[in-house]
Amino acid sequence: MEQTQVAQCRARVEHMGQLAALTASSSGSAGDGEEARAWHSKQLERMLVDHMLRSGYYDAAAQLADAAGLELLVDAHVFLDARRVTTALQAHDCAPALAWCATHAPRLKKLKVRPSLSGDAHTYTPQHLPRPSVHCTVARSSFPKAMAAVS
Repeated sequence: MEQTQVAQCRARVEHMGQLAALTASSSGSAGDGEEARAWHSKQLERMLVDHMLRSGYYDAAAQLADAAGLELLVDAHVFLDARRVTTALQAHDCAPALAWCATHAPRLKKLKVRPSLSGDAHTYTPQHLPRPSVHCTVARSSFPKAMAAVS
């Protein structure tokens, strides 16, 4: 995981370094020459992949990222994790969501984000959250922890 993050950082710094080099070599304008057009084309493809991911077109985004060699310049894994969790929740399986919260607990705590709901959501949650014995694959002992997290 760390090696992947390091590779992503290097690729992103290199990508932005290319822009800096183009800007310096073309008297402050990064829009001249074939190299600049190639950089802008790659940047456009990166933005398209990002837009597709945000719009839910995961397969098309993955294909474009692969074809354009942009795997290290986009955060596809973040969107794929979100899709995995939301798909599981729609299937009344809360285990992936709880696992995600456990994995990201240090970041959530650092950002002072507490999984909680306010207003009508408090009354909605106990009535509509599936019981673990019927729908959810989480053990009964984990269910009270999940309810405490949303209250």
